[in-house]
Amino acid sequence: MKTMLVWSLRPGALREAAGRFLDGQAVPPDGITMLGRWHSVDLSTGWTLYDGDDAAAMYAGAAPWADLLDLKVHVVVEDAEAGRVLAQMFGARAGSARTCFRVAKCQRWRGLFCTRAALSKVLLRSWLSRGRRHSADLARIPFELNCL
Repeated sequence: MKTMLVWSLRPGALREAAGRFLDGQAVPPDGITMLGRWHSVDLSTGWTLYDGDDAAAMYAGAAPWADLLDLKVHVVVEDAEAGRVLAQMFGARAGSARTCFRVAKCQRWRGLFCTRAALSKVLLRSWLSRGRRHSADLARIPFELNCL
């Protein structure tokens, strides 16, 4: 299971947090794999993506930082997984979910925008197919995404 830890520095905590980080205290606990970590350029916020199923290990890794950081943990899914669920929920055709979530073909920094546009089209198809607009309108929508 993938989780995204979002942290924000508490006022006055920068020097102590930097010291712990530089001393190597920001490594994940056993059983948890860190997939990536990012820091905002203003030093106030950061994000760490983890993979692991041991909630107690996640807790053990976060607890030593709770005095310096406000921590939020979010369970996350990738676009392909979200697309399958949304296609089932909103009745989109199975093929549209597969073709819409082509982030791998996009440049990395443009992937989010391509995915949002694709998701909007999946939801729009569902909305149109439920009779809120004439289904002939679907022909006017350019459903093939080219991620610039």
